[in-house]
Amino acid sequence: MRTKRGEDNPLKAKDNAAYVGILERTVPGVLKLYHQLCAICHPSNESIKYFYDPNVGHGRRLKLAPTNDAKAIAAICTAYPAALSDALMLSCNAPLYILRVLHKFRIHPKLAALNKLDWKAIKMGAEIERHLKN
Repeated sequence: MRTKRGEDNPLKAKDNAAYVGILERTVPGVLKLYHQLCAICHPSNESIKYFYDPNVGHGRRLKLAPTNDAKAIAAICTAYPAALSDALMLSCNAPLYILRVLHKFRIHPKLAALNKLDWKAIKMGAEIERHLKN
């Protein structure tokens, strides 16, 4: 696709943070969590603080710091209490809803296990069922 000079190409990929930010309405704080996890996992000031003890050694030498991953993970879970369950919900529910709609229109082979599923217990499940009955 050709664009005029100075125009943004609508097909150009955005930064990952832009895509994660779209989830902010559903998972409040997700962008801040994303930035925090990136800072720990990628070379940055935060990863140096997490993995190395800057107070040991002389000059530019750092010593690998003893980390308590369980404590660090617990702190992140406390700071973002719904993030893990919401992330699982977002990644699992969409394919499940698609499968439910395909079954409704007899496009996919029937899976008996779906008949036993309580759709009302799944976020947005009751609303999807209501639309499928109309």
